[in-house]
Amino acid sequence: MRKKVSKILALIVALVMMLGCAACSNNDTPAETGNAPVETGGEPAETGGGDTAGAENWTIGSNIWGTGVPILEMMNSASLYVIDNFGCTSMGVSDDYSSDVTIQNMQKFIGAGVAGANVYCNAATTLPRVVDIFTEAETPFALHTGIGTEDQFSMLTECEYFAGAVDANCVLAGEQMAELAYEEGCRTAVMIGGNIGDTNHDQRSQGFRETFEALGGTVLDEARCTDASEATTKAGDLLSANREADCIYCFVGDYVPGSVTASENLGISDHLKIYVSNVDASTAEMIKEGTVAGGNDGTNMPPMIGSSLVMNYLDGYKIVDENGLACHFQTTPIVITPDNVDLYMDVFCVDGQQPIADSIMETLLGRYNPETGYDTYMDVINNQLTLENLAAALGVG
Repeated sequence: MRKKVSKILALIVALVMMLGCAACSNNDTPAETGNAPVETGGEPAETGGGDTAGAENWTIGSNIWGTGVPILEMMNSASLYVIDNFGCTSMGVSDDYSSDVTIQNMQKFIGAGVAGANVYCNAATTLPRVVDIFTEAETPFALHTGIGTEDQFSMLTECEYFAGAVDANCVLAGEQMAELAYEEGCRTAVMIGGNIGDTNHDQRSQGFRETFEALGGTVLDEARCTDASEATTKAGDLLSANREADCIYCFVGDYVPGSVTASENLGISDHLKIYVSNVDASTAEMIKEGTVAGGNDGTNMPPMIGSSLVMNYLDGYKIVDENGLACHFQTTPIVITPDNVDLYMDVFCVDGQQPIADSIMETLLGRYNPETGYDTYMDVINNQLTLENLAAALGVG
C-alpha cells in the first residue's frame, strides 16, 4: 500500500515540475451517492491526544443500513466519530435498508476515491460482492457488526485488502438473556425479532433457545418481523397464542414498544417479563422504570473498533494474528439490570459521547501508539470494555 502511494506521489511531483506550477490542488470531496447522506461532521476534530505528526488524513467510507432507527444511528455515529476525531475524514452514506443500495454505495466509495472503508454488511448474501468490489479496486476495508457467516470469514482472512472484522458476540447475548430470565423465575418464553437470515438476530435466537432449554425452560414460539412496524401485530399474535409465557425476549430494542403494547392490550403485562438485546436510551429508561426486566448492549463498540482497523491498515499497522492473518474480534455484551442501568446510561446514552474513551482508542491506533498490534486489541477487548472500566476511562458514574 505504502509503495503504491509513493509511486503516485512521485508521478504527481514529476507532472508539477513539467508544468512549472508552484503548487497543486487536491479535491477530496466525495461524490454524491444518490442516497440519503449521513452527516460526517466535516473536518476532522482536534483530538487533544498524542502526537500524530506525519499521519495521513485519509478519506474513509462508512455506511449505515438505514436511518431513523436508534440502534443504527448509534452504530453509525460511533464509526464516524473515530474516523473524524482521530485525524481522518469520513464519507458517510445510508443503504436505505436495501442490499442493492449497499452494493451501489460500495461502488460509489470506490468512485469517490476513498482510501478505505468501515463496512456494515447487513446481509451475508451481499458480502461476496462487497469483497470483490474492494479487492478489484485494491482498497482496504474492515467489517463491523454484520460480518457474514463463519465460512465466509474463513475465506476473507487471506484477502490482501481485508483489514479485519469486529462484532458483538450475539450468541452470547442470547445466552445472557436466557440465564437472566431463568434466574428471575421464568420457565416459559417466546421470542421476537427481525427477518430470518439476519445473522445477528439468528445468533441471538440460537443463544437464547439453547441456553434456556438447557437450563430447563421451554421456548414456546418465535415470531420474526420484516421491520419494527410489524412488532405490535406480530407480538400480539405471538402472546395471544401463548398467554402463559413468563417472558418475551426481543432481539433488539426496536421490538420492545410493540411487545409492551401487545402485552398491555392482552392484559398480561403484570406477569410477562420483557428482556432485550441492543438496549438504547428509550429501553434503558424502561429498565429503570421496571417495564423491561433487563437487557444487554455494547452495540456501538464494534463500529469504533472497526474504524480503527481500517485506519491502522492505511497507516501501515495492519492488525494480524499470530499466523499473520486478518483478525476477527468479538466484544462481550454488557448485561443491564435495574442495578446498573444508571451507570449504563452515563456511558452509552449521553449525546455526543462515545462509550470508548479517546484514551483507549489512542491505545489501539498506530498513529498514537506505534506498538499497537493483536495483543493490544485483545487486551482492550478482554479487559477494558467492561461497564465499570468504560465509565472509569470516561470519568463518569
